Amino acid sequence: MSMQRTLEIMKGQMHKHRIKNSLIVIKQDINSGASLSQSMARHPDVFSSSYVASVRAGEAGNDLVRALSTMGSFLEWLDETAKELMGVLLYPLMVIVALTILSMVLAFYAIPTFMKLYEQLGLQVKTPLPTKIVFAYSELLKGYWPVFLIVAIVLILVWSLRKRSATLHLWIDRLILRLPFIGDIIRRIETLQFCRFLQLLYENGIDVRTALAEAQGVLTNLVLVRAVSFASRQLEAGTALSKSIEMCGEFPSIVCEQLEVGEQSGNIGEALSYIVRYYDFELDYSIKTFTAFLRPALVVVMAGVLLILALGFYLPLFEIATLLNE
Repeated sequence: MSMQRTLEIMKGQMHKHRIKNSLIVIKQDINSGASLSQSMARHPDVFSSSYVASVRAGEAGNDLVRALSTMGSFLEWLDETAKELMGVLLYPLMVIVALTILSMVLAFYAIPTFMKLYEQLGLQVKTPLPTKIVFAYSELLKGYWPVFLIVAIVLILVWSLRKRSATLHLWIDRLILRLPFIGDIIRRIETLQFCRFLQLLYENGIDVRTALAEAQGVLTNLVLVRAVSFASRQLEAGTALSKSIEMCGEFPSIVCEQLEVGEQSGNIGEALSYIVRYYDFELDYSIKTFTAFLRPALVVVMAGVLLILALGFYLPLFEIATLLNE
């Protein structure tokens, strides 16, 4: 099938007008004699420099089909990983939203009504600890809800504006990497993503220096982007790839060790392949472990909250009923 026909089919499958328009222009460029990589390079808002470099390497090696196939596999892997991570985070987000709504309803409606009833009865009933906790929580939320709202708005604004300030972006990304469980999973995703793309570029015939510089484009965490940028400068200065990665200080030792083995054996591609297989397994294990820990933990938290609420409401009622019977 010709490239022009392929682009025509792709255009029909696209829903975003921006991508459709880019494909139309690329088809016109190819008809005018331009190469695919040259045409793609004119649309940086759709195709990153990393993808263009991979296509250019495929064209140079007369193996464009293989280059596009490996790139397609890489993009499919990215999509599957994103969906898997979203699936892991969706459940806790739903629980947090549900608990927040429940807390607001109880704090502003149910608990105040119960407090009034409790005070109106005027009986000499000792207030149980769960009831004290429920009352204190209601007073706290009612008294300081503007503060909580302002804090939430500030956090949302900081997150939304992080990319406008390199310092803020770097600080947030460094904080994310230090989070328990989540930070470790994100670091493994980024490491796997980086090594997989570096392998893709290297095996498509791109030299190590160019591949390393281009591979940083697939990283999303600014801490790791800057680390790879530093490693790229070290490589340009004549330092070995493994030593350059080690000096940046952000990648696990196994990455540096395997790259060193690859350099000594003259087979960096095989070393990268081993790292990718290793982190494929490690990432899958990490996500399953995190999920296995998170869901029972959330169930325990929800059960604890509901137990305190139930005891807070019903213990005084039992004592009041006992006094009335007497």
